[in-house]
Amino acid sequence: MFHHFRRGKTDLAWLNREVDVEKQPDEPAELPGDTWLVAHWLDRAVAKDERDQQTYEMIRYKARTGKTDEQVAADHFMTYAAWTCRLSRFRTKYAPRWRRRQLFVILMLGGGAAVVVFLAWHWWKAMQPDIGPDRPFPTPSARPSASAPPVPTDEPPFEPPFEPSYPTPPRRFPDQK
Repeated sequence: MFHHFRRGKTDLAWLNREVDVEKQPDEPAELPGDTWLVAHWLDRAVAKDERDQQTYEMIRYKARTGKTDEQVAADHFMTYAAWTCRLSRFRTKYAPRWRRRQLFVILMLGGGAAVVVFLAWHWWKAMQPDIGPDRPFPTPSARPSASAPPVPTDEPPFEPPFEPSYPTPPRRFPDQK
């Protein structure tokens, strides 16, 4: 209940009783429900600080009416210097938070995209036919090839040195004598 009177107090500060109500600018339409806009985020961010709520309402007033900073300060019974200090404090407090939120959203979207690409690649690899060999590859032996010189060892068992084979005899076909 006490919030009602507080809200009324801020409205009285902005209310000019000397101007005809019909000549006052219309209230703005409801803000769009787009969660990417800073306005939606700021509504929740300034909810805990009454002074920041007032500053935010003044910023919205300036945006609605298109008035200059000097006119906004005069409409709210403050000096131009007080208004710029208030704006500077507000910007210093909330701009880094907004940038962190934007970075967090970008990182989450990038991470989500990376996970989707990773899962799609694994699914694609699983769908490919296995073209590998039917039998496992032979494991290389520890024995040297025939072209390698024999390694002399003094330990048993001694391996005989490599000797060349004898030439093969010429092959005879049945019609040959």
